[in-house]
Amino acid sequence: QLGSEPLDRSKTEPWILTCCRLSDQKDFKTLIAAFGQLKASPLPRLLIVGEGPLEDQIRAWADQYGVAERIELVGFQYNPFNWMRQAEIFVLSSHYEGFGNVIIEALALGVPVAASDCPWGPGEIIENGRNGALFPPGDAAALARILEGWLADPAERARLGQAGQARAAYFTAERMAGDYANLFRKITARRMFGWARRATPKVADRRVGVLIFHPANVFGGAERTIVNL
Repeated sequence: QLGSEPLDRSKTEPWILTCCRLSDQKDFKTLIAAFGQLKASPLPRLLIVGEGPLEDQIRAWADQYGVAERIELVGFQYNPFNWMRQAEIFVLSSHYEGFGNVIIEALALGVPVAASDCPWGPGEIIENGRNGALFPPGDAAALARILEGWLADPAERARLGQAGQARAAYFTAERMAGDYANLFRKITARRMFGWARRATPKVADRRVGVLIFHPANVFGGAERTIVNL
């Protein structure tokens, strides 16, 4: 049912779409530079869903690369899936990610995804060429080649869309919660066994703490998912 509500707007050209916070982390300059290299016919429109402190800079880059008339910042959307489902291609060009939940969401909607092979997450989700594409972070030319090829090949986009949906099905909340639970059981079993050997029954402390360390100094989608799980 994701994205099942119709959008109250017309669509006359292919859409390339990204959905994320407008921040330095997401490397919009590379995305816009790649978009400016496209020669496809008809020329696509780049839609940016989200809000954040980089909005003015994004507009400046759009002017710099001569694509301001074909880039649309649609702001925060309570249900971004309605926008994502309408896109021909989804792009995430980040310098780094906590995981990249939005990639899985786009895959689940059957939208081909091109993502930077940044730390950490996109490369764990996308199998390059099989159910999406990875490009080196900051490489606008590589991203442009991916986008140009996909825009010219609807059959390839359809194949990737189907493969992406199959890949997204692997990342269910139930499976992830089960994997975390199994991992914690293994860790605590080893710790409990060690305590039992070192301590007498009177002083053995059987309380177990779990610490989750996340290298990204943000509280984004991946962090919220861990808390929810």
